[in-house]
Amino acid sequence: KDRGVTPDTPVSLFGLGQIGSSIAEALIQANFSRVRTFRRATFTEFEQSLKQTSTVIFASGAPRPFFNLPARVGLAPRLPNA
Repeated sequence: KDRGVTPDTPVSLFGLGQIGSSIAEALIQANFSRVRTFRRATFTEFEQSLKQTSTVIFASGAPRPFFNLPARVGLAPRLPNA
């Protein structure tokens, strides 16, 4: 379903393990030009990026939750397969 995400949409991608790196590569191949990648060492920068992007990909394989994304103010929640 079209969510209005185009190759010039700012994207913040957290997690650069095997899955996150594969997602980053797929975005590059799809000509996404505004992808910023983050890992735990750059977590503060990731949090700051959330103020400037509406598209967030969280690809962490952490053994337990360590972060809660802020509420999507003014937007309906996105349901799987919606």
